[in-house]
Amino acid sequence: MFMTSLPKTAYFITILLFAMPARAVTINIDTDRADKSVFDGKIDNGTTELTITGRAPSALLRHITELAPRLKALDLGALTLTPAEIPAYSFTGSSIESVALPEALVSIGEGAFAGSEIKSIKLPAGLDSVSGYAFHQCIKLQSTELPHSLRIIGNNAFSGCTSMQLSGAFPEALEIIGSQAMTGSGITTADMQNCKQLKHIGSFAFSSCKSLVSAIMPHYPVTIDEGAFMNCTSLTSINAHIKTVPPLMLAAATAVESLSFMSESQTSQIGSYAFSGIKSVTSAELSEEIEYIGNNAMERMYGLTDIYATKLKSVPELGENVWASTLQKNISLHTTADMAVSFRNAEQWNQFNIVNSDESGIGQLNSEDTGTTVLRFDGNTLYITSGNNIERVTAHDINGQSVHDKRVTPSTNIAINISEWKIPGAYIVRVYQQHLPATTHPVIINNR
Repeated sequence: MFMTSLPKTAYFITILLFAMPARAVTINIDTDRADKSVFDGKIDNGTTELTITGRAPSALLRHITELAPRLKALDLGALTLTPAEIPAYSFTGSSIESVALPEALVSIGEGAFAGSEIKSIKLPAGLDSVSGYAFHQCIKLQSTELPHSLRIIGNNAFSGCTSMQLSGAFPEALEIIGSQAMTGSGITTADMQNCKQLKHIGSFAFSSCKSLVSAIMPHYPVTIDEGAFMNCTSLTSINAHIKTVPPLMLAAATAVESLSFMSESQTSQIGSYAFSGIKSVTSAELSEEIEYIGNNAMERMYGLTDIYATKLKSVPELGENVWASTLQKNISLHTTADMAVSFRNAEQWNQFNIVNSDESGIGQLNSEDTGTTVLRFDGNTLYITSGNNIERVTAHDINGQSVHDKRVTPSTNIAINISEWKIPGAYIVRVYQQHLPATTHPVIINNR
């Protein structure tokens, strides 16, 4: 009944459209016109592959997917566009899977390929900018190489590109990575160490990149906005030169193993929730420049055992609940004799196990009894005996560098090979026993 109610002409046209075969079309044009009549009789619903050569205004591209909605492959490699750009929203939501762009292209406009079926694209060698949302939610986009000339990656430019991999490092000329530029993308590395002009990384730029394992910043200060690496759950290492750690920078980046960049880059401030939920970091050294640590900045850092504050000349100001849900009584705060009293009198800081690294308690340890735990040496072996099962032992040198961190099969007697430790030297040994707070043992090892 429904079919017979359609006008005969409409029914005929419907059949014709579905019967139209797929075909490849090549067009050579030389025009200043941007209206769709340029394509009259050349492309239609049956066009699945299209090559355009010659010269044309860039605005002409906006008509292609309207006239050829089934287009899968587009080759613009030999086309000269004026201006040299892909106009905004030209191919948004299109069925195009592969694109060859003009060699002289300078810019890709806002949302140009957003939500399209694109799988592969080669960005031209002279490309200057990828505008906001240009490839947003292109979930099939795979390996992509950023050209050396690229200066700007706009807001959300590659956000949601869950299959995308970067072939190579970020380019030397790069100046700006916009807000959420790579959010939720599939990249595994963010190598920016060769960037010579990078000034700004926008808010949440790499957030929720669940496959991202490492991030390397340039060897100079870069402005980084909030949440830049938030929720990057596979991220294990990050090298950066940061004066001010922004809020939420590494929040929920649960696999990060080191915060060494804080001391190496003379960090002065740590923003709210900056390291919230990082579980794999065992020790942190505070820069001598540190002045402020924000609200909840280091909450739920369940693996933290040592904070080294030996370079500090004053007690940093704190926001609220800086170490919320972190067991501070099991964490050693290492400081100097001059600062120990100040830390013991400061709110939140006084909840740590404060260790004065200058105290004479760092003594000869050939057979030292510290209550129920006994440490002794025999050659290059450290033997630890306790009345309770030992499940983990860590050791740091006086500069906070980890030399040993291992979990062991629970036992009351364990042996540790110290042949790779710097001898002689001063160390902080922490012994973790089942169902008990960790015990701290400052020691000096003489020549064996």
